[in-house]
Formats: sequence, structure tokens, C-alpha cells
Amino acid sequence: TLLHKGGVKGPYLLAPESFGSLIAIQYARRHPEDLAGIVFLDGVDPELWFPAMKEQAGWDADLKNAAIDMGWRVGLVRLAFGALSPDWLNRAPPPIPAEVRAIYSRPAAGFGEALVAYRRSPERRRPVLTPGMLGNLPVIALQHGKSSSALSSRFEIGWAASQRRLASASSRGQIVIAGDASHEVAQEQPALAAQQIRHALQTSLGPR
Repeated sequence: TLLHKGGVKGPYLLAPESFGSLIAIQYARRHPEDLAGIVFLDGVDPELWFPAMKEQAGWDADLKNAAIDMGWRVGLVRLAFGALSPDWLNRAPPPIPAEVRAIYSRPAAGFGEALVAYRRSPERRRPVLTPGMLGNLPVIALQHGKSSSALSSRFEIGWAASQRRLASASSRGQIVIAGDASHEVAQEQPALAAQQIRHALQTSLGPR
């Protein structure tokens, strides 16, 4: 709606990160005429995400979120941020490091968003990914090559199979491994992420 009202004509190439892939899959089902392709930036498919989140949505998850929120509010996160900063942030050009530190030095309403999204997604409305659903549109699954502290063991075990399912959505689907990146592939290997997005865009503009 925002793009249409802004006069930005489709079709659109989507580049979702992590469980943002679920939104892209749902969009592809609802608006196939507006889709030019998808580059999944270490995305995850519904077959892995929902069962894994079900296992992690207990009372201990709420306790962890409450503890982190309290740490934000009393300033502990701000004080510890220098030591907790990921390597990619320290390598980023100015003013990005300072901006990210400013954002995460105060309570972030988005923390725990995966848990909230899971609890607000009734089974009947969950996205469904099926092989070939995107025809021959360009689909690239950019997969992390290093284990990630951002992902639980349940996710890590099923991640490679999840990437294969994402790629199977199109006859042109492919998997690209970001060998030097963990889960935040776009931040840790931005040149590779940009290269894959440009490649998918060029493919979508060519003959099908």
C-alpha cells in the first residue's frame, strides 16, 4: 500500500532477513503479480520457524526478555555495549556505529519481536511455502557459513534444509553460502549481499 500510494510501480524484488522471510512468502502468495523475485538474507522457511519457535516460547523466554528490558532501562546495556558490539559494527564506516549504539542504548520495543510474531500468528493464517510456487522468478537463499550465537541449536540443525526449501520455491532458485558470515549476513558481508540482490534484479529484468 505504501509503495502504491507513493507511486513506486512494481514488480518488486524483496530482500528479507531472518524471519522477515515469512512476510515475503505471504506477500508472494497474496500479490504474485507484484513480485520480481526474492533474495533471502539468511532467511528461514515456515516449516522450520514455527516448530522451533513453539519450543522456545515458554515462560523462560518471557523471563529473559524482562531481564534484558530491565537492563536497558537501568543503563546496563548502554554501559556494556562496547564489549558486546559485534565485529561487523566495529568495522562499519561512520556514522553507522554511533547510530546503532544510540539506538540500542535505550529500550528497544522490537526486542523479542520473533516471540511476539509467533504468538500472534494463528495456525490458519501462517504462510505456506511450496516447491515451484514462484515459477521461474529469481530466488536466492544467501546462507550463513559460520555458526551463529543468534540462532539456537534447533534452528542451526535445520538451517541447511530450510535454505533448500526456500530455493525450491522457484525453478531458478539457488543457494549462496556467505562463508565469513554468521546470521547477520547483510551486515557482515554487505558486498556479497548487494551482489546477490543486483544479480537477482538483473535476472528479473531479463527474458524469462
